[in-house]
Amino acid sequence: MSLHYGVWGGYPEPWNVFNITVLDRDWATVFAGDSARPPCLSPLVTAKFRLPPPNRKPEPESHVPHQIRVARLTVNGDARAAGVPVHYTLLETLRYGLGLTGSKQGCDKGDCGACTVLVDGRPTLSCILPVWEAEGCEVLTVEGLASAAGPHPLQDEFDLKGAAQCGFCTPGILCSAVALLSENPAPSRTDIQEALAGNLCRCTGYTKILDAIEAAAIRVREGVGNGA
Repeated sequence: MSLHYGVWGGYPEPWNVFNITVLDRDWATVFAGDSARPPCLSPLVTAKFRLPPPNRKPEPESHVPHQIRVARLTVNGDARAAGVPVHYTLLETLRYGLGLTGSKQGCDKGDCGACTVLVDGRPTLSCILPVWEAEGCEVLTVEGLASAAGPHPLQDEFDLKGAAQCGFCTPGILCSAVALLSENPAPSRTDIQEALAGNLCRCTGYTKILDAIEAAAIRVREGVGNGA
């Protein structure tokens, strides 16, 4: 059995026409259509997918994704609220609900650490934390490190030591370092390395990051600079 299907990759366009050949009751193979196919596809490109069960009923309204709920958070000392889909993580709520885009969306599965924020003072991977679990907690993001008095010593030393290159990992590393210095104002080099074990950087080679945190730790102990 063959039929025409008009969607590819979720974006309906005039050229998105493919022939679907049903192999059996469970599996089908999609072949690129003969006319006006996307230039990236060759006539030999195919994709195999599992067919939905026969006579499948639509999901009830209560199971439709993107239902909205109001998330109420304390972020950087301020009470904030945002209406977000019920499946949102803390990271998605911060970025797309509250406009706090300092925390980065990298791997989206808890591997890279770019999304790290502090939840009740503890480094937390916000990309895998459901936002509802952060309600009632104190959330600190990179936007909350500086004050009217100036940047946090960590931010200042990252600038002075050249510890940020592309900068994508920097917000998460800063948050992890803030947590470290709050617990251990005089960390060893090994202590710093262990504290950053969950934060990946593909630019700096880490040396300047470690140097910056050591220098910031001295300033924190001496009470020099904002956040000290």
